[in-house]
Amino acid sequence: MKKIIIIAASLLLSVSAFAADTVQLTGFIADNHSQEALAGATIYVDGKKLYSDFDGNFSADIKPGKHQIKVELISYETIVMETEVNRNENINIALPQLHTPVQENSLAAIN
Repeated sequence: MKKIIIIAASLLLSVSAFAADTVQLTGFIADNHSQEALAGATIYVDGKKLYSDFDGNFSADIKPGKHQIKVELISYETIVMETEVNRNENINIALPQLHTPVQENSLAAIN
C-alpha cells in the first residue's frame, strides 16, 4: 500500500511539473468599429492554427516566452503582433474592416 501511495504522489508531481511548462493564452476578437464579437477568425500563435468561437473567444496552451500572433478574417485587415506571455494571459484584439470602394453598376433591359 505504501508503494502505491509513493507512485501516486510521484505521478501527481510529474503531472504538475509538466503543466507548469505551459501557460494559457486566451483572447477575444472583435470588430474595431462596433466592438461586436467576430466568430470564425483564424488565429495563428507561432504557426499553431486556432479559430475564434461564436462569441469571438479563443484559447491556446503555449510555452512561456515571446510569441507571434496573427489574426485573419475575410473583409478585415490582418493583424500581426508580437507579445511576451509568461503566465496565463487574456488579450483583446480589434480588427479593422477593409475599405473597398463600391463600384456603381448599371443594368439595362433590352427588348
